Amino acid sequence: MLVPNHGTVRIRAGHRANARARQYDLTGAFNGQHFFARCKRILQRLEKSHDVACVLIVDVDHFKRVNDLHGHISGDTVLQNAVAICQSVLRASDVFRRLGGEEFGILMPSCARTQGIAIGNRIRQAIANTCVQVHEQATLTITASIGLACTDMTGYAPKPLLIEADTALFAAKHAGRNQLIAGTGVGAPKAAPVSA
Repeated sequence: MLVPNHGTVRIRAGHRANARARQYDLTGAFNGQHFFARCKRILQRLEKSHDVACVLIVDVDHFKRVNDLHGHISGDTVLQNAVAICQSVLRASDVFRRLGGEEFGILMPSCARTQGIAIGNRIRQAIANTCVQVHEQATLTITASIGLACTDMTGYAPKPLLIEADTALFAAKHAGRNQLIAGTGVGAPKAAPVSA
């Protein structure tokens, strides 16, 4: 029988603590520092190999209303549901992060614009088609708005990609929510709506 020594147990506990520190407790999505470090490394590699990537920002629509009407525990349930849906649609190579509140960021390496739009719309439709039981008397249907940016128009620097995806997300919200809008390049005045 092998018995681990105290040093081995301490190292394993340290690895688990580091993994937890990289993730939000509520959702299990990567936190900001870990997400941006991974994105930067991945995007540098993709640029060297002339490969593409897409960034999505997913925002749960009317989330404040869920918290106000049903309470924060129900809001947490809605977020956990949205995370589970995103993770079920995403590929193993994709990087998923909670940006804060009800917003999530996704980096999809080796993903062309049309493929990113298709994946984003699958996430959006799956969220809209799922009823979330928030407590015994309440089941909610929620929706999400999504902004997309792609390296083919925005380049490989993480910050401009996120700004472009955020601009597209704002356009999706402004256009009525529950839709995906793809950015048209840094500095462009409008994002292009994408029908599903």
